[in-house]
Amino acid sequence: MRVSWTVSRTTVRWHLHWPTSGWGAIGLNQVSALPGTHLVMAAIVRGRIILSDRHIVSVGDHRDVATLGGVSHVHVVGGHTTAAGCAVEFDMIAAPTDRWHHPLVAGHRYQLLVAYAAVADFHHHSLFRWEVGIAL
Repeated sequence: MRVSWTVSRTTVRWHLHWPTSGWGAIGLNQVSALPGTHLVMAAIVRGRIILSDRHIVSVGDHRDVATLGGVSHVHVVGGHTTAAGCAVEFDMIAAPTDRWHHPLVAGHRYQLLVAYAAVADFHHHSLFRWEVGIAL
């Protein structure tokens, strides 16, 4: 999986590429823990890009932020499928308006979770998951 980003004053633009036709995801947290992670899952189904803005409540329990009383902080920029997998680009609001998202500040350190699955069902377990410390 490849992930890159560009930070502006008001948003972070994310570029994801994963090697399957299933979902791909990134998660951001200020600590190395699944609970409290802001998770964005993406899939391309019949040519349509689907983003799901989620919050990990506990291990195995990630919910759409709207069901928790929040609002989505992501929107699609573009995406495509190839024989090598899927690629999606989206913007994420840097200054959160609810408690389900983390403030995103250039130069600050975060734990980045990356994952992908073989199917586009967001409740299907990941085929691959990895976490790394980054600076935006």
